[in-house]
Amino acid sequence: MNHDLRMLRELGESRMPPADQPPAELRRRVLASALSARGGRARPPRRLVGARPAWRFAAVGATAAAVTAAMLVGQIGHLGESAPAPARAGATPEAARILQLAAYQVTAAPAPAARPDQFVFVESVDSILHIGDLEPAKDPDRRHLATAKLVSQLTRRWLSVDGTKDDFARYLPWRSSPAPVEQPVPSGGCRDGREVIDPGKPDVTKACTPKPSVRADLPTDAEAMLRYLYRPGDDGAGPGYSPDQKAFDRANNIIEQTLSAPAVQAAVFRAVAQVPGVTVSPGTVDAAGRRGIAVGRTGGSFRFELIFDATTHKYLGSNAAVLDLAKFFIIRGMKPTDPSSQTAILRVAIVDRAGQLP
Repeated sequence: MNHDLRMLRELGESRMPPADQPPAELRRRVLASALSARGGRARPPRRLVGARPAWRFAAVGATAAAVTAAMLVGQIGHLGESAPAPARAGATPEAARILQLAAYQVTAAPAPAARPDQFVFVESVDSILHIGDLEPAKDPDRRHLATAKLVSQLTRRWLSVDGTKDDFARYLPWRSSPAPVEQPVPSGGCRDGREVIDPGKPDVTKACTPKPSVRADLPTDAEAMLRYLYRPGDDGAGPGYSPDQKAFDRANNIIEQTLSAPAVQAAVFRAVAQVPGVTVSPGTVDAAGRRGIAVGRTGGSFRFELIFDATTHKYLGSNAAVLDLAKFFIIRGMKPTDPSSQTAILRVAIVDRAGQLP
């Protein structure tokens, strides 16, 4: 899927047992060693500027090692179906209808005009799963091995239109959530084929190619977009994913990267309507607490969803869930179908400089 999943899979494949369940002794050793250790508080991962969140875990305490290890052992090698669904079977009729209405909605207003020297401003709420040790005094029978809850933050990103200026991100508290660890985060632009590696060391650079936030290389036609979604290559997903799941994941990537390009987004929505296995989940809530309707697909142990307003069909954001996390861990405060990661898009605008609010 993304870089994180690829690293997880590479380690998981090296330990994959022949059955769906990890060996009992290995699972016991992993959990026992993690629960007996008492390390320092881990810093939650920062969302990369311009990158989509996919699903993320913020490790709190030693139990996170157990969570990651058991997921590696038992799950990563079984991400995708063994064979792709029949070609052009398409989404369910209700899912296809919602996606077509979303395509009409996103093109109702003209695309915002953007000069090469400007920035795309994106304000979102990102929720990350925090997993922590459960104090023995609160669970003397050790029936629960960990606690889990979603912790949200407000993210503001400024993305260079032509990719030559420094992107910028700011992470703020959301409602009653604690202040995030990191605040202003710059990311180097690509100027004259060179990118600054460390803002504190402007003379240290590396070769680069500009990555514009307003892309002109993506299809705006549904059939061309469908071919683009099904293009060869793993894109970090690895061979475990079916072609249909890769296509849906790529669609999610493109949506996050083209929030200021309605024609591209409309093409994505219409193309996803032709992806087999896409279904509807009514009554879904996004990271900002807005209730909508989700169109999603399940691949192996994961379900990824695109959320739309149930009335206007405006795109709201995305959810991801690890469907059988409880198969390996007894986690207090989390059901198997609960989201493990969420993103809610609040505002998208064009501004003149990084740090400027619309």
